[in-house]
Amino acid sequence: MGTLLLAILLAAPGAAEPAAPLTGEGLIDFSRAQLEPIRGFSEPERRVACGLIAAEALMRFFYQDTGLDAIADLKHVGRGRRLWSLDGMAGPQAELVLLEHMGRDVQLEQGPSLRELEGRIVDSLERGFPVILSTWRHYFFIQGHDRAGSYYVGNTGLIMAYRGLGAGPWMTLAEMARNGDLVNGLIVPVEAYAN
Repeated sequence: MGTLLLAILLAAPGAAEPAAPLTGEGLIDFSRAQLEPIRGFSEPERRVACGLIAAEALMRFFYQDTGLDAIADLKHVGRGRRLWSLDGMAGPQAELVLLEHMGRDVQLEQGPSLRELEGRIVDSLERGFPVILSTWRHYFFIQGHDRAGSYYVGNTGLIMAYRGLGAGPWMTLAEMARNGDLVNGLIVPVEAYAN
């Protein structure tokens, strides 16, 4: 069944143009809850599944399907290509390769300051496209923002609440950097670069 799902995902085009900027209240959380059991994952695997969950959330966004269950396929591909293990994802480049393998064109940005990254994140969200923020400890799926400088990260932020550093469904970029012990990459859908 996993191979069938992968074939369907690769064959079906994802939405190229979301309807509106991803701002304000009432945003949809496309990320699965990492705190809850994941079918086919051991407890140690679930704990390090944040990169897989962020990749699945991006796929869910493009298919506009919060129930899309591609996590087993992502795990299979990630393990088979040595992109993911019980140590988690092998860095932002591995996340990029995994998404490209699943048929999604994305670009990895590394090196800019937090201020420059913040501008890039807002620009992508204003164009209607979420991004994945890679940190040394965690992957945040940024799927919206408000005018006060907070970003909607949904379940990918809630899982970090155990650290007691201000994590939750809405977080600032500084809170994500602090909870993830600093940023090492930003993954942006290529559609966000159009126009």
